[in-house]
Amino acid sequence: MSTVIHLPEPAMRPCWLRFLALSAVAVPVLATAPDAARAQDAGGKRPAKTVSVPGYRFRVLGAFDEETGAPIEGVEVRDLISGNSALTTSTGTVSLVFVPDGGSMIRLRKIGYATQTMFVSIDSMSRSPVTAVMSHAVQLPTVVSTAKATDPAYSTPNLVGFAERAKEGFGRYLMNETIRKQDYKSLADMLRQLGGMTIVTDQHGLEYASAASGVGGASGLAFGAASPSDRCRATVYLGSMNLGQPDLRSLPQPTELAGIEWYPHIDETPVEYTMTNSGCGVLVLWQRAR
Repeated sequence: MSTVIHLPEPAMRPCWLRFLALSAVAVPVLATAPDAARAQDAGGKRPAKTVSVPGYRFRVLGAFDEETGAPIEGVEVRDLISGNSALTTSTGTVSLVFVPDGGSMIRLRKIGYATQTMFVSIDSMSRSPVTAVMSHAVQLPTVVSTAKATDPAYSTPNLVGFAERAKEGFGRYLMNETIRKQDYKSLADMLRQLGGMTIVTDQHGLEYASAASGVGGASGLAFGAASPSDRCRATVYLGSMNLGQPDLRSLPQPTELAGIEWYPHIDETPVEYTMTNSGCGVLVLWQRAR
C-alpha cells in the first residue's frame, strides 16, 4: 500500500509536464501492530525498530535544458551548508533526501551550464517537485587555465585538488606555467588580469582584493561605504588557511606561488570556501612545493 501525492498541472514545456506527472512520491506504509506481533511470535524475538520517514523528505528536483527542454544528466546538486551532494540521473532528476528538514541553500552546476543557487524548502507544505531550467554558460576569456593536472608542480596532495578544480573551470585560475612567465610582477599586478577582480588601495596605502561586483551592488562597494577605498574586501586563503582580508603585500608573492584561484561570485565558490563571508569574492593562493 502506498500514499501518492497528486501534483497540480503547471504551465511548463511537455518534457517538464512528464517530469511532474511521473515524480509523484510513493511512501511505503509501515507494518500494523498485529503484523508486528505475529512477527515477534513467529521468531521469538522482537523485530527491529522501523523508522518512519515523512513523504516530504523525498522531494524531487529536475534539471532541464533551457533551449531544448531535455533532462540534464550529471548535474551536481550540493547543499551549501552540509556539503552533501548528489547527481541528477538520466531523467534529469534527483531526490533531495540529503537536504535537511526545513530546507537549505543548494547549488546546481555542470560544465557547459550556468551555475544556479537557490533555496529549497523541505517540509510538509512543500511536496511538489522543484524544476531548475538551466541555461548554457558563456565561456569567458578571463578564465586562465593553461597547465594540465599532470604538471609536476601539482604533484602534492593539496595541489592535486587545485588542479582538478581548474580543470572543471568554475572559477578563474592562474596556473604554474602562467605564473612562472610573470613572477617578476607583484601579487597585486598578477591578480589584475583575473576577471571580476579589482585591486583597491585604502587611505593608508594598503592593497586589497575585491570582487568587481560585491555584495554592495554593481560598484562593489560595501554597505555604507563612503568611497572606493571602502570596497567590499575579498576573503583570502593560503591553501586551506583562512587569512581574512589581508594587505596583498603581506602575502606570498608570485615567485613563491604555484597556483591562484579566484571566485568573484558565491554561486561558483567551492563549498569548502563558502563557510565565510564569501559574497565579496574568495581568493585562494597555493605555494610552490619545497
